[in-house]
Amino acid sequence: MITCLKPLFVMTAGLFLGLSLSTHAGAQEASVSAVSDDYERVSNAWYMEQKCNLLPAKAHQELEWQVWRISEWVAKNDSVDFAIAVQTAARRAADNTDCADAGNVISKDTLALARSLNGHLDGETYSHPTANAQYNIRRFTRAALGVEVILEACDHFDLSEARWAEIKSSFTAAKAQLEAAGPQLMKEAEKLIAAQKAEFKPADCNARARQRANGAIYALDNLEKSLK
Repeated sequence: MITCLKPLFVMTAGLFLGLSLSTHAGAQEASVSAVSDDYERVSNAWYMEQKCNLLPAKAHQELEWQVWRISEWVAKNDSVDFAIAVQTAARRAADNTDCADAGNVISKDTLALARSLNGHLDGETYSHPTANAQYNIRRFTRAALGVEVILEACDHFDLSEARWAEIKSSFTAAKAQLEAAGPQLMKEAEKLIAAQKAEFKPADCNARARQRANGAIYALDNLEKSLK
């Protein structure tokens, strides 16, 4: 079974497909070191929120989106290792913290801090439900590139038949839900997926492909949770 340990920023299709983030004046002036403390704070809060679900649904979705955008900016600015380290530490801290103490991490100004930081770095404003729908489609595309392209071509590597059936069932359910919610967005995603499927060959089933499939399963697991 593939173990899924990918951080939040690889939930998107962006790093796989080379989809670029917009560049703003604030992003050009900022440095990773200058925002590292705030990035660690919002990451810690997100992983605690993911575990404990203390925020209202819309705030929960926005915090995830904000942390994703911030993480994408950090990774894009030649700091992938730092982004992974921060998220790994945040996940471990959440695993070792009781939800009774989560209020010490998820304070009322956490979302405000995430909004401010993302606005400074990327300049994009969250709008519900549009931004959340686009985010879910990008995560679905990431999952599809692993499930429909890589795992299908690679005979699902060493996944058991039971696990493969579980993944396929989750993927089919997520696809149906997203198609119903945003058919046009799904059409655009399907074009990207079809293009990758045409290019990927069984000969490409190497360690890099396995790593991408691992990230895709992680993306699907998190997408499935958010669609419930």
